[in-house]
Amino acid sequence: MAEKERRRKRGCFGCFVDIFILLIILAAAYIGIGYAKGYFKEMIPANTTPRDFKVFESVPFEEISIEEGELADKYYYSRLTKDEKIIYKEILQGVRNCKEEIYVHSNIPETVNWVYGRVLYDCPELFWCSGNAETFAKGSYCVLKCEYLYTGDEKTSREQQIENAAAVCLQGMDAGFSEYEKIKYIYEYIIHTTDYNEEASDNQNIYSVLVNRQSVCAGYARATQYLLERAGIYVTLMTGTVESGAKGTQNHAWNLVRCDGEYYYVDATWGDPVFSSEREMPDGMTDIYYDYLCCNDAELFRTHTLDEDIEMPPCTSDKYNYYKMNGRYYEVYINEEILAAMKQDIQNKAEKSVFKFASSEAYEEAVNGIEDNAVREAAQFLAGSYGLSQVHYYYMESENLNKITVYWMYE
Repeated sequence: MAEKERRRKRGCFGCFVDIFILLIILAAAYIGIGYAKGYFKEMIPANTTPRDFKVFESVPFEEISIEEGELADKYYYSRLTKDEKIIYKEILQGVRNCKEEIYVHSNIPETVNWVYGRVLYDCPELFWCSGNAETFAKGSYCVLKCEYLYTGDEKTSREQQIENAAAVCLQGMDAGFSEYEKIKYIYEYIIHTTDYNEEASDNQNIYSVLVNRQSVCAGYARATQYLLERAGIYVTLMTGTVESGAKGTQNHAWNLVRCDGEYYYVDATWGDPVFSSEREMPDGMTDIYYDYLCCNDAELFRTHTLDEDIEMPPCTSDKYNYYKMNGRYYEVYINEEILAAMKQDIQNKAEKSVFKFASSEAYEEAVNGIEDNAVREAAQFLAGSYGLSQVHYYYMESENLNKITVYWMYE
């Protein structure tokens, strides 16, 4: 009996060992299938083989629902690598949903922050993002925590206000407008309806322009981008610096547009005379500077400099130079030609006569001749045409634009 009992005990122990080995084999098979099917690929740190892997960590990456076609006309997205595009989509989807933490497929915070900046450049509608964010690496991925200015009901309310304001603007656009006419219309609309104010609230986003009607360059440029996109125009945001007279070098934002297949720059901020550092005009007189409507590299880069990390397509065409299109662009200064244009404006009771010169040499010759010759003769013509005993006009030189403007008073 004792001998049988001993054999029975040895048999039980053997069964236990067999079961233990079987469990190990099943576990190994499960893990092997998991690797084969990719179940654990997000949980394995970079440069780690399955044999070395000991601790499993679940990363809550969201499934991306953004379609590629939705981003087809986004300038900065189009210039990213395949991996950067994945990060871009993860960030965009996260900020659209105001996620507290956005998990992205990169373990380099600097890359994530850089891509986040490109998302904000491409998407002016994200007015609730301040642009500030905290990013930290966690193993093989990063966590992005964005600062949101508005969430919930307040965000929804502001979105509706923006939508209503945009609808009012776009309703004034004729259905038959050409691409240039759409760009010009929105350029003028923003300048007419917005005051440049460095103290304006929300001045880095579109709400400041479309609802509050007060902003700075970032608001002007993002609102231009938002409205032109709604109008079907290819447009993006530019950043850099400008030389602004007494204000010196300043950070600045403006736009790149594509019109009839050619690229041009648009800067609504510098089109607004309220922003200009030049002398103020008489009370009650308004104006728009068209020098920054569809201008080329040669015109813009007299005063503007792009940020070093921004690449732009060449803008060489002057087809839509406003002054050329309106017959007020001059290769050389000819006093009789300028006088004839002034008289024509006075006969039409135009508010001003504008003369744009192709070079600084032609401009300097005009400066030395217009006020002493053509303007004086035109003033006499104004007095005789409208029976004025006294003639008033306002003369303005714009050296950085090679432009001279004369404003006529008819009373």
